[in-house]
Formats: sequence, C-alpha cells, structure tokens
Amino acid sequence: MSEEKKPAAAKEAPKPAADAPAPFADKKRNMMTIIVVGVLMTVEGIGIVAAVKMFGGGPAETEAAAVGEHGEGGAEQLDEHGNPLPVESEVAVIDLMAYNNKSGYMYVFQINVQALIATEHLKKVTDQIESKKQTIRDRYSKIIRAADPKYFEEPGLETVKRQFKYELEQILNDKTLVKEILLPEFNQSRAD
Repeated sequence: MSEEKKPAAAKEAPKPAADAPAPFADKKRNMMTIIVVGVLMTVEGIGIVAAVKMFGGGPAETEAAAVGEHGEGGAEQLDEHGNPLPVESEVAVIDLMAYNNKSGYMYVFQINVQALIATEHLKKVTDQIESKKQTIRDRYSKIIRAADPKYFEEPGLETVKRQFKYELEQILNDKTLVKEILLPEFNQSRAD
C-alpha cells in the first residue's frame, strides 16, 4: 500500500534522451569553431600584407631643398653701409597712458609698446603705424580699460600682448606683418 501512495515522478527518474549530444561534444564543437576562425583571420592577414607589398610600391624619393642662411632667396639684405640687416626689427608702436578701474580702484598704466617686424616690411609698417597713431592709441586704451585685473598679474602679460597684436594686425590689414608684441615698459600704479 505504501507503494501506491508515492507520486509517479518520485518512482522513476527521467532518463536522458538517446539522441541528445553529450556536454563534451559541445565543447569540442566550440573549440573547432574558434580554431577555424583563427586560421581564416591569419590567412586573411597574410593575404593583405602580400597585396600591400606587391601593389604598394616603395617609399617616395625626397630631397632636401637648399636654403640659404638668410631665407629662401639666399640673398643677404644689407643696409646703406653694406652691413647685414637683422631678419627681424623692433618698431616703436606707441607710448600709452591708460586707466582701468575694473578691480574697484583706479589704476594708471604707463605702457611702451614695440612690435617685432620682418625687416623686409619695416618701411611699410613704420609708415602705416605713423599714419594711424591715434587709432592705435584708441584701440589699445580700450583694451586696457576693459581688461580684467587678473590679466595684469600674468608674468609675461600674454593676454594683453595677444590682444595688442590682434588689434595692430587689424589696423595694418595684414596678419603676417607682426611677429610679436613687446612691452619693455609696463608700469601700473593706483590713481586714487
């Protein structure tokens, strides 16, 4: 009687199907797939390298161009006495006195602005600067008046120099003439 009360599932454990693959066969099939893909990728890589070598050609021939000590032309520029001219020259742009009160205090700035110009453009730039002196003074004063006080604390005054250079390039209508702005004198003092 006790045997009749047991559930049917507990009496017999299910038997695995005869046609189901064994776990070892799945691992073997996966390993074979990985090996086949690896071999195909290796053959493809070898084929690409061979094709590039066959059709790619060698490196292009290059030659260094002979450039003289004084530029591409090689001709040395001389002054009226026959002495060689420097490649770059300093040009006095303006002596400026400007004010700034952005920090809450009034500051006076005494600034001497110079520009580093290629010697070949020296006459042209000097004439343009001389003819537009008041425009330059106005633009540079506006830069100082509008500048954040932290710009004056930079060791090289990079921000102020960059703004001065941009304005001078705009006034001269040529971005290639001015190599660098120099500020040999930049004095700041409180006015109040």
